[in-house]
Amino acid sequence: MRQVPPLRWAKSFLDMKYYQRRRDRNFAKRGTELRRLEQADWERALDEELGFWRWSLEQGRFRDRLDSNQPLQPELAELLERGTRNADEAVLVDVGSGPLTTVGSKWTRPLRVIAIDPLADRYNALMDELAVVPPVRPVKGSAENLLITLAETSADLLVMNNALDHSFEPLQCVLNLVAAARPGCFVYLNHFANEAEKENYRGLHQWNIFRRGDDTVVSGTTREHSLARLLAGKATVSTRTRLERHGVVETVIRKLT
Repeated sequence: MRQVPPLRWAKSFLDMKYYQRRRDRNFAKRGTELRRLEQADWERALDEELGFWRWSLEQGRFRDRLDSNQPLQPELAELLERGTRNADEAVLVDVGSGPLTTVGSKWTRPLRVIAIDPLADRYNALMDELAVVPPVRPVKGSAENLLITLAETSADLLVMNNALDHSFEPLQCVLNLVAAARPGCFVYLNHFANEAEKENYRGLHQWNIFRRGDDTVVSGTTREHSLARLLAGKATVSTRTRLERHGVVETVIRKLT
């Protein structure tokens, strides 16, 4: 595990606690749900993502993601080892990948990485315009409609990095991710804690994700949803937090056999 300098560790811990307390306080005060993010609002907010990536690619940022020999992230390699059953080729799906997936592509065994994003067509056009060649080109799709893009029980590992909290229907997203996993395989969620509270519920930031015990909770402004309860009888849920920025929530979901 990488070492975090003590001062950065302390700041991350205090920031994580601050936004959690603020979320709890505001959650208790609110009598009505904030105006629900409409589908049209959500789609308009996606344009901000496109603008961010245009600027980033023009500035030459994220060059490391263009390396076709980038090794698979260690935590993902471990989950593949634990879940994959003698497949000729393991399938890893990065859902909400953006234009450049962060998961890596090289593993000790044959691996096919599939990147899925609602803005894939526009990202691909942007990368063609800027002569950027990604190791994995994203295909268009969303977690809310994942089973249109992927067959059920077809993936050895599904990943969402900082994307579930931007989704339109996060609970449906999680159910779809589990449905697309093969029995005994994993879904890995990696998100900043209480991001909606930190961003004051602007734009796509309508959902908080945080740890409670060994469970992951997804909340709006007046409702909380336990992933362990949502997935009871379908999968197990294990959660930990990592001290980085204002806290990172790592959720490992294993589909029951």
